[in-house]
Amino acid sequence: MKYNEKIQKYLPWDRTVLTDRTVAHNRPDITLTLKKKKTTYLVDVAVPAPANVKMKYNEKIQKYLPLSQDIRNTWQQEAEIHGSRKWYPLSPS
Repeated sequence: MKYNEKIQKYLPWDRTVLTDRTVAHNRPDITLTLKKKKTTYLVDVAVPAPANVKMKYNEKIQKYLPLSQDIRNTWQQEAEIHGSRKWYPLSPS
């Protein structure tokens, strides 16, 4: 899908996010850009063990922080990072 000015929502997955400078981690699992809200959501999916949820969440935030800052500067949009925050155990059927 090619990005152009008429598209109001853009949802690529596993694609490189281009900004003005090079960052080490610029390929989140999902990137949702909402032009009207001027917001981009960076989503990196993980399925950690219950004991590692907090560590994995912090790791994802630190990993994509430089990219979110570049998105703010380059695209003049808010950038939110989303990763594994909580663990929801499966309930028995």
